[in-house]
Amino acid sequence: MSWRDLRLNPFPAPVISSQEWRTYTTVSLLNWVLSAAFLFAALATVANSSLSFSPQANIPSIIILLIIIAVLLVATSFCKDKSWVVMLNTVCLIAAVHFSSTVVSYTSQYWAAKVPLGDALIARADSRLGFNWAAWRYWLNERFVLENALRAIYSYSLPVQLGLLTCVQSFASLEVRMQRLCFAAQLSLLITLVIAALFPTLGPYHYFGLHSTANAPNLFPAATGAHVDDIFNLRSTSPIIPFERMQGIITFPSFHAELGILFVWSVWPVPLMRLIAIAINGLMIAAVPLCGAHYLTDVIAGAVVAGAAIFIETVFLSFLVFFRAPEIGASAKLATSGPASDPPV
Repeated sequence: MSWRDLRLNPFPAPVISSQEWRTYTTVSLLNWVLSAAFLFAALATVANSSLSFSPQANIPSIIILLIIIAVLLVATSFCKDKSWVVMLNTVCLIAAVHFSSTVVSYTSQYWAAKVPLGDALIARADSRLGFNWAAWRYWLNERFVLENALRAIYSYSLPVQLGLLTCVQSFASLEVRMQRLCFAAQLSLLITLVIAALFPTLGPYHYFGLHSTANAPNLFPAATGAHVDDIFNLRSTSPIIPFERMQGIITFPSFHAELGILFVWSVWPVPLMRLIAIAINGLMIAAVPLCGAHYLTDVIAGAVVAGAAIFIETVFLSFLVFFRAPEIGASAKLATSGPASDPPV
């Protein structure tokens, strides 16, 4: 495809066969079901426990958001251009997964309220690995430019990668891989929620009693202790989900580290994108301990969880294909190996 062709048609029709389309719609449906299950689990917890939403919750805006998502999904039924269908579906799915995963992270920490905090054990694990979190903080404080770069990558790399992949998935024949990324991410989240409920932590800034700028005036981490108040609130007699300022509050394992590995896996079939993803997400994972207020053990555990999610997703897809029509099996094989065909240059 020439630059002139791309200029005239910036959103070319996706190179996707009917076989691959069946696999795409199947995995997409699984993603929507899993996201709805997360939200249902959170609402069921609120309805059957002392947990509640904050009085400041802006319910009308939430309803408007859900209506917009519903309208966009209905619009995909009337759109004949699959590239736009794919893009609209991805945008809506990302919004739904982000919302449901954020809400359910609070319910996970609510159930963890009866479990003792495990920061001391995690800090000991870091020590046995030879990692001194305070020394790493001091070392990075002396390298202002590097700290700024890592903080920027930690803060913006994930949303930027999501946006770019959403835009280029049809052009790069990554429609199915994008859905598999969402599915693996939700599987990873499910494992993380269980571990976080069984082994809650507050993070190194709180455990070591350090403010973000204490003895480190050049450091401005993206996250330090904003989640700590929420966790303590969920351990109180009147726990609430602060709808007006919700954030992901899981510290162990590191979900950022999990997503970094999953992004590399998702674009692995495309050599150029693979190299870029390795570089960006490698730096992002390196920034997790300090910029994201995590122990090194959190990062290692996140890598293990991501590997487990990829394995489960691959096995599950193979199992699903085995009991479905043979043509879906062919499309799944293509989705695993890479783009169905290379676009002409």
